[in-house]
Amino acid sequence: MEVPTTPTTNGEKLLQSYQPSPHKCPTMKTPKILHSENNELETVEVKNHLNEVREFLGRPIVEKTCNLSQAQWIPELKCAKVLKKVGKKWNHFGHSFMGNDVIYPEEAAYLLEINDLEITHAGVPLSLQKCFSLLLTDENGCNLLEYRVFAHFVTFGYRVFRHDPQRVSDEKDDCRAKLTEIQEPSEEYKATNVKVDSNNEND
Repeated sequence: MEVPTTPTTNGEKLLQSYQPSPHKCPTMKTPKILHSENNELETVEVKNHLNEVREFLGRPIVEKTCNLSQAQWIPELKCAKVLKKVGKKWNHFGHSFMGNDVIYPEEAAYLLEINDLEITHAGVPLSLQKCFSLLLTDENGCNLLEYRVFAHFVTFGYRVFRHDPQRVSDEKDDCRAKLTEIQEPSEEYKATNVKVDSNNEND
């Protein structure tokens, strides 16, 4: 039985792979084509683009540890405790819970995917694949499909929050209480409106 090997690297390769600029998947910028013509030029363009995407996805992502935020996954709380914050993204991620800064599984997975966070579990840093399988589950409140929707909107600059049914229920109770405080118009006020309307009709 053949034992699978894991890729190894050295300091020189790490320096070659390190790129301070943000990683961005290449896109194919062409005029919109409603119907495929199946010509040779179109086939070559699509093939070249797929090769660029494969090359990009196969490229190792290297980042200095000092540039990464750090968090620890806590299964009992179904969230990760933030241990170190780096950068300005924390103005839009995380919340406070019992005096500690924590992030939801989808937030942790997104920050790990864009190479801004190192998340550990039981003292071991999680790879992206392990993070997705461990964090993105229905039991934790966000599966892989829901995460893809979350990541899509966050990438375009939206701030996405979890739906809290209890909070909505409390807001409804507050609105109901405010509505009950509004008194019905008096009989004199109703009679005045009727008189004004009747005068307008005669005109």
